[in-house]
Amino acid sequence: MPEQGLKGRWRIGKMDKWDRAFIEFLDNDFGSLHFGCVYANLDYRLDDKGRAEFSFCGDDKGQEVFGRGWVKRDNQGLYGSIFFHEGEQSDFEAIKDSSSLHPKVSFKGRNKKLELFY
Repeated sequence: MPEQGLKGRWRIGKMDKWDRAFIEFLDNDFGSLHFGCVYANLDYRLDDKGRAEFSFCGDDKGQEVFGRGWVKRDNQGLYGSIFFHEGEQSDFEAIKDSSSLHPKVSFKGRNKKLELFY
């Protein structure tokens, strides 16, 4: 999926377990995600089959959370799955977010302070 439009913010419109969500992919193989009370940063890698796999760490109501997931782009947008370490899993679908105004949300992770835009 090298540079096939993955970069940027995606509104997760359909998710098995949570709503009001986004996932974002930046140029440096990092990104962020937010859904429910979870705010997390992610580290992703693209493969040659059009799929990005990622791990994430973040905060859920003051509790540290970790997990992994994957996404794939198609003509409709993104689809994929998120898996919490020793926890729940949810499939999702997302469309490109065209809005330019996102309030900034900050939280302190274990090793650094993250600033996300929601």
